[in-house]
Amino acid sequence: MRDSDQRLLGYDLPTGIESFNGKLRDELLAREVFDTPLEAKVLIERWRKGYNTVQLHSSLGYRPPAPETTQSVSVAEA
Repeated sequence: MRDSDQRLLGYDLPTGIESFNGKLRDELLAREVFDTPLEAKVLIERWRKGYNTVQLHSSLGYRPPAPETTQSVSVAEA
């Protein structure tokens, strides 16, 4: 759908939303058959976390939008 068509219908989606929806559809929804709503919820959430923390995004200089941070744990010497 073109931007002008979206405005005529009364909504204007940011490009990032359309990209997210397309990737979700192509990378997960078109390849899975969910047996239960719970299975769908778990797999979609797993995919979303990977999309936001691991997958590189060209619009962000090939970095993930919310990279996971690692905390170093210091072990006290006894």
